[in-house]
Order: sequence, then structure tokens, then C-alpha cells
Amino acid sequence: MQIFSLLANVADVKSLVIHPATTTHSQLSPEELEEQEIKSNTIRLSIGTENIIDIIERIMPVLSKNHYVEGVQGKGGGYRLVKEPKDYRIGDILRLTEGQLVPVACLECNAETCKRANICKTLPMWKEFHHMVNNYFDNITLSDLMKYGDKSKDFQ
Repeated sequence: MQIFSLLANVADVKSLVIHPATTTHSQLSPEELEEQEIKSNTIRLSIGTENIIDIIERIMPVLSKNHYVEGVQGKGGGYRLVKEPKDYRIGDILRLTEGQLVPVACLECNAETCKRANICKTLPMWKEFHHMVNNYFDNITLSDLMKYGDKSKDFQ
């Protein structure tokens, strides 16, 4: 289950992550991209018109199935955490709900080895980026988010 999709279209009911330089603005010259301040690292988030209840209804069964939460029946029912908030790494939750946190398909688990992997100039960069993203989210716990939820917190 993914909340964000990597797609080229906007004005959708789904939330999207877009890389304009290779999708919506790929027809522009380097000069035109620069003029519009679209860099190679520009990412566009398009938040769709999804209802928060729909998102929760997709996330909670995944968390329940994986023993992160348990359902509570009756008055005041809903879901509750199985463990203490400090025992939940955000990276683990994101991998459960969003899938692998890989920037390129060749780094996905069980992906076929790319025929160009041994000559790819960017693969080491993507591997390091993948490591940085996972390390970043694995060092933030649910307890951290609860503690700093209403305040600015630097998670570096």
C-alpha cells in the first residue's frame, strides 16, 4: 500500500511525487529548466483530495496485520499500540505502509541485476542516498514524533 505514487500527472485524487525534470517538464531545454528554477533535484509533491479516513483505513490494517497495533472492540474502541512508542522506528512503519524506500528500481529487493550496473556512474550515488534515507527514518521513533509533534524538532 502506498500513499504517494511516482507519476507524471497532477490534479488527481491521489497524492503524487513528481520529478518535473524527467516528467512534466522533460521537453524543456536545460536553459528553460533553469529559467523556471527546475533543478535535477527538484521534487514536486501533489497532495490529492484523499480523505484522511480513507488513508487511515488503508494504513491501520497493514499495521494490525504486522502486530504494530491491535483492534479494541466496544465503547472507546479503535486501535492501540502493541509496544511502547519508543519501540517503533518510523523507517519500519514507512516500509510497511509505503513499500521499499528505494530511489531507483535497480535497488529494490529481488530486482534483476541491471546489465549496466558495472558501468553505471550513478549507482554508487543512489546506493548512498538509499542508505541515508533509511538511516534517517530508522533513527526517528514514534515517541520522538509524539514528543515533538507540535514543536519544531531537528531530527539530524
